[in-house]
Amino acid sequence: MLRSLVGSEMCIRDRSTWGRRVEVKNNGSILGRGGAALVVAENDVVYCVGGSSREREFNDIWKITPTNVEHPIKQIEEEKKEDINKENSKEPQIIQEKYIPPPDSFVAEEITIGSSNSFTPRSSHTVAIADGLIYIFGGQTFSESKSFNDFLVFDVSKGTITPVQYAEDNKIVPTRRNSATLVFAASIKSLILFGGANDSGPLNDLFQFSLRKIAFLQMIKCDD
Repeated sequence: MLRSLVGSEMCIRDRSTWGRRVEVKNNGSILGRGGAALVVAENDVVYCVGGSSREREFNDIWKITPTNVEHPIKQIEEEKKEDINKENSKEPQIIQEKYIPPPDSFVAEEITIGSSNSFTPRSSHTVAIADGLIYIFGGQTFSESKSFNDFLVFDVSKGTITPVQYAEDNKIVPTRRNSATLVFAASIKSLILFGGANDSGPLNDLFQFSLRKIAFLQMIKCDD
């Protein structure tokens, strides 16, 4: 299932529909924006991080929760499969299976971040979730025409955003960039960061950030 946030509406795409708009009910005022980052956590809760309007950048985080609580049961009629040990039967049987429909609406509420919020207003940053923590890298501000290379972690349970504390032997920090891609590789317990762009143009370098060692490893260097 794919989701994207458009203003105060959300577009949902799943196996049964090519795309439809659903209502996002605001407990507050989530403003229309571009360049925000979305990440899906447990129970299909979506977190919307930052972004920018034409007037300014944001450093807010919104928790967007689906309203569906109980899922109906649908009955599916299908023919019995042929059993070589029994006589063939064409009589249909009723099979009950759980049907989980896409949500019709979501509720959005702004997360209150403590005074130690290290997430400055920005857009075009990248995020990934691992072990209940949301990691945020880079981004840019149009107002100041600069990109970032700070690496932050949002603790969902505590509502805090702090810089990632690198291991003492960490010698690599990716350069400033926006529009990069960050994903979690569970099998190696690492975050993988690829590309992005800065004042010099698009980047094609690739980094592995080990959550065990709390350090970056550069896997592919950017072409000169």
